[in-house]
Amino acid sequence: MLDLDLPGPILIRTNFNRPLQWEGLCAVLLRSRPGGARPAAIIVDDPRWEDATHDEIFTAVAGVANPLIVVADERAFDVAGLRPMVLRPRRERIPAQPLWRLLAA
Repeated sequence: MLDLDLPGPILIRTNFNRPLQWEGLCAVLLRSRPGGARPAAIIVDDPRWEDATHDEIFTAVAGVANPLIVVADERAFDVAGLRPMVLRPRRERIPAQPLWRLLAA
């Protein structure tokens, strides 16, 4: 179970082979909006989540009302433009820039 003290989207790192891509993804997702506001995202950067399955991730966030789960997996780092997987409302991949708009909403 994850310790989810903050409201907001949850970014879970499941691939630890690409530290520069991870840093780039975090930079895009946590960039300040015009006016200085930042999204209240929960960043999970713990090696125990390496290669976690979707079922393991959903189990970890059980009980959190309507979580927006973003997974930084191997494919996210392999695809040009960083395409993390969004697990809510359905499993879909979107580029980080449009994802920023979801996080800031």
